[in-house]
Amino acid sequence: MNIRYYLFLSILVFILAIGSVQAVHAQSAGIRVQPSFIDERVDPGSTLSFTLRATNESADAERYVVFVRDIRNVDSRGTPIFAEAGEETGYEVSSWIRISTDPIEIASGGSVDIPFDIVVPQDASPGGHFGAVFLLREAERPEAMGAGVGFQVGMIVSIRVSGDVVEEARILEFLTDKNLYGKPSVQFSALIDNPGNVLVRPRGPLEIVDMFGKQIASLVMNESGAAVFPKNSRKFETHWEGDGIAFGRYQAILSLVYGEDGRKTITSTISFWVLPFGIILSVLGGLLGIILLIVVITRLSVRRKMKSLQHSTASISPGISARGALDPNMVLPKAPVSRLTVITLVLLVFTILFFAALFFFLA
Repeated sequence: MNIRYYLFLSILVFILAIGSVQAVHAQSAGIRVQPSFIDERVDPGSTLSFTLRATNESADAERYVVFVRDIRNVDSRGTPIFAEAGEETGYEVSSWIRISTDPIEIASGGSVDIPFDIVVPQDASPGGHFGAVFLLREAERPEAMGAGVGFQVGMIVSIRVSGDVVEEARILEFLTDKNLYGKPSVQFSALIDNPGNVLVRPRGPLEIVDMFGKQIASLVMNESGAAVFPKNSRKFETHWEGDGIAFGRYQAILSLVYGEDGRKTITSTISFWVLPFGIILSVLGGLLGIILLIVVITRLSVRRKMKSLQHSTASISPGISARGALDPNMVLPKAPVSRLTVITLVLLVFTILFFAALFFFLA
């Protein structure tokens, strides 16, 4: 009886869980808008007309409301950060957008075209202006729409007003995550600053050159062409994974192009080291073994020569006993230290100190 009860309870919980997942999925299907992005170059006083198509992808008919917001920044991943209603960003466009804010009812699977205009003021400041048009289910509409409500579904608006446009970019940082690597696996990052008043999309090659000046790899920084917001900075990253064995000092040369015509260039260069420690330690261990073997052989050879010298001089040296043996109280001269021994030990010490300094100062 208990087994049947627990089995029935488990099946019931499973069915309820599946139902709740399906319900959440149906709600998350939501609304889709087209186009998702508008990017226009205009003159002050211009009027642009567009049509936004909204499609209800949920299972039921829904009523939606339209609202607009300005974009005041983007985060490190390029996600827009929206301003609160009435907040001044210096790049406002929401007040230029003329669109009906009346609720719109869309049947399940149906679409509605929403016309709207962008009226650019005569005194509009030159440069970029950024905002978005959003649709939100009327049932979810809050009393005061903040910057974080319903922003998953919308259309981004980017307007570039002609005039005194400042299009500039600079590389604040170009770095590797380390200075010394044991294998050719290097992470590069570049922090790009945009002091201008329009979006810039810096993109270009990152060339890796070995210590002989030979190019061994070429990567692309910001391959997707992501933008840097005006008066802000953004970090871009790329990774190099080399083949085979790498050794020595390398240079990475970053050359980024940007601008309306793609003719502006910014460059930066860094260096890093690749030292395969496994191979180096193996060679160093073998060298150490050879040196120690040479030292041992040398000392044994010196001892044999000393003993031979002692026996050959026993008949004419004082301290010989009647039986021809050396007097144990006799003081013998010490064997001289071989020059080879001294040289090998000095080389060994300097080799160890060199690699230790290389590791600690370049790591």
